Amino acid sequence: MSKKPLDYTALDAAIVSKIGRVGGTSALQFHAIFCDPDVGRACKALAAEHNGDHQSNDIGYKDDWRFLDSRLQALKRAGRIRFSGPSKGWLLCAAQPAQAA
Repeated sequence: MSKKPLDYTALDAAIVSKIGRVGGTSALQFHAIFCDPDVGRACKALAAEHNGDHQSNDIGYKDDWRFLDSRLQALKRAGRIRFSGPSKGWLLCAAQPAQAA
């Protein structure tokens, strides 16, 4: 039995919006992004959809913060954000792809 793929669109948009709100030169650390209400809500929704009836000690269970971690890496690979170092955090890349309206 295969599960349908999760839709990360809302989480990606919330992450880029949060990082973009602080400006071009101010980096955000993980916890500052995760504490954003839109980001947190999207992470919790994805975790609920992914985990279903699984409990935290079950194989296959994924904490909500892990969705943020994996999407930060995916957005970095896509060239939309960059990591400026452990003591700094995440920044938007200079050229952002146009968002569909």
